[in-house]
Amino acid sequence: VTYTGDFANTNNIGPTTAQAAMAGGADVIFGCGGFTGSQAIKYASSSAASAVGLSRTGPAAYVIGVDADEWVSTFESGAVDGADKVITSALKKVDTAAAFLVDSLLDTTRRSFVAGTTTLGVAENGVDYAPCHGACAAATAVITAEADEAKICLSAGKIGVSKEATSCELACTGIRCTFGATYATPVTLSSISAPCAPTTPAVTRKITILVEGSVADNPFLKLGVDGANEACTAESNCCLRVYQLVTGFTTWGATCAVRDAADMSDMVIGFGFEWTASIRDVSTCHNSIEFGIIDVTAEDAGGGDNVAGVTFKEDEAGFLAGIIGGYVSVSKKLHVVAGVENPPVVKYANGFKFGVESVCPTCTVGVTYTGDFANTNNIGPTTAQAAMAGGADVIFGCGGFTGSQAIKYASSSAASAVGLSRTGPAAYVIGVDADEWVSTFESGAVDGADKVITSALKKVDTAAAFLVDSLLDTTRRSFVAGTTTLGVAENGVDYAPCHGACAAATAVITAEADEAKICLSAGKIGVSKEATSCELACTGIRCTFGATYATPVTLSSISAPCAPTTPAVTRKITILVEGSVADNPFLKLGVDGANEACTAESNCCLRVYQLVTGFTTWGATCAVRDAADMSDMVIGFGFEWTASIRDVSTCHNSIEFGIIDVTAEDAGGGDNVAGVTFKEDEAGFLAGIIGGYVSVSKKLHVVAGVENPPVVKYANGFKFGVESVCPTCTVGVTYTGDF
Repeated sequence: VTYTGDFANTNNIGPTTAQAAMAGGADVIFGCGGFTGSQAIKYASSSAASAVGLSRTGPAAYVIGVDADEWVSTFESGAVDGADKVITSALKKVDTAAAFLVDSLLDTTRRSFVAGTTTLGVAENGVDYAPCHGACAAATAVITAEADEAKICLSAGKIGVSKEATSCELACTGIRCTFGATYATPVTLSSISAPCAPTTPAVTRKITILVEGSVADNPFLKLGVDGANEACTAESNCCLRVYQLVTGFTTWGATCAVRDAADMSDMVIGFGFEWTASIRDVSTCHNSIEFGIIDVTAEDAGGGDNVAGVTFKEDEAGFLAGIIGGYVSVSKKLHVVAGVENPPVVKYANGFKFGVESVCPTCTVGVTYTGDFANTNNIGPTTAQAAMAGGADVIFGCGGFTGSQAIKYASSSAASAVGLSRTGPAAYVIGVDADEWVSTFESGAVDGADKVITSALKKVDTAAAFLVDSLLDTTRRSFVAGTTTLGVAENGVDYAPCHGACAAATAVITAEADEAKICLSAGKIGVSKEATSCELACTGIRCTFGATYATPVTLSSISAPCAPTTPAVTRKITILVEGSVADNPFLKLGVDGANEACTAESNCCLRVYQLVTGFTTWGATCAVRDAADMSDMVIGFGFEWTASIRDVSTCHNSIEFGIIDVTAEDAGGGDNVAGVTFKEDEAGFLAGIIGGYVSVSKKLHVVAGVENPPVVKYANGFKFGVESVCPTCTVGVTYTGDF
């Protein structure tokens, strides 16, 4: 599997990835990365000496499409060369999703609308595999019968595709539904605290914490362990054990560690996203044990009634850091050197921008998502170097080791730092998660420490103590499953002291940040809502952001508007899409599903808006707001609408909002928001069964786009499907990072 990190086929990365995979022997290519994946399978299946701008040697590969039936779309119903190699597509039935949302509105009592996320799989007719069309000589009826049998198993919940094959799955007769019950890679565990002995007197609660890496070397982990230690004491009849995974960290090894911890504990706590899959797996098998995970939602970690997640309002921490940075900057140019563009990092960056703009409206804030937390090829310092060359005099590093190295470089007084030459004055810098003046700059011992004006803090000690405290009621009634998000009000985020840089980050400036904390605690700054127009004002600081939107959008209606005088119409629905419905089979399928469900007979009228120019967060939010003003329900097609629906749904709580391919929680989680997602791993699994039988070389490859959850589920499901029918097959995956 190759995650290219790209959905747009930048630099022809899809075909290039497929070319490399085929050179390595792959004879089945699964493209699940938007335009990147589509171009990859056009290249791989072509019979020509060159295709999509890239030379070809060797035989064509069989290929598998994604989302819609790509034999119909990409290969134009057989008209494009290579169509005879399309053995199937892993289908997301967006028509089912759209019809589901529309149907939820058509009960005149409005009682059928169910807020929250509905995930559609095989059982719900939400995912499937496409016909073999012109490739049925390869994807024979015998093979598709195996896929059909797998659909029965999936519908019955007897294949744990999304659970990554834990050992507590049931068997389904006729297909290999019980994957490996043992774990492939053992882990070395190093206990750093005294174990909870079974004979410890009066101990009624045993807690095990699991971390990856050395606690002693990681202030973020150490802070969390300290918080747990403070809460779990002999006086509270509690004992604590901490395990470090110091070698061999894999999904299997981590799951083994969680399972072993569950066997000897009342609660198991995982620190960080590395434990998500493992806790999701094991919590389903050990439902008498309580599980906590920090920096991950409970829903992502399984969502069972024995799972609690603690997350943070990183946008509030970023906002406080942005206030300080905005005042300190002289050039009025600041830059964020970020890691992977995931929700916590994006919230840090967005909050920082809002904080800067709240005190310095003429400042500009650049953001670079490097796509990397490990500082590969010294990308952090290189990014900081470019930003400083452009005039930035404050650098906010929020990207793990990438961000830490960026701020070490930017703050250094030397002619070179971290392997990169320096010209011009040093910049002021801001750390992230923990107090980087203490960690990265070794409490002032490292050059550049005098330039660290603050760090945006995630108080993991508060999170750990919260989870421990939830267990210590002897009635066990205090444990609350689900996700708790900690912000300023809950002492979950903050900003760090200025230490040796207080001449720049003066007491007057930090007093402004302290006043902002009061506003945040009172809920009077809408940082997490991206500054919608329904915010309240808080005296003493600019807490009311712009009520108008910076970039207007051009809307092109492709259906007749719902006229106010339309007789007997009791439900008006507006669908919003980015791009042309006519040119996008995925969008067209969804609109068709909505049209079939929203009819005059059901007293329903439908309007569809295409955003054809000027798509920005502000513009999209403006479109959603305008749609809400004229509708009973607004439906956004795709992740592009997440932030906008999250913003507007809080201000229009009498309107119902739906979003397809996104969870309701990501889109705000209000009781007027419904999300429909898909079990892409099931669709991938079915495609994998077909691919696994068709492959002769026993080498298959997935050309994927951005490494986001749907794409990863497609790829993982495909691998499991291949391996279920061809244990000796190997499946490569390339995430191109591009759609």
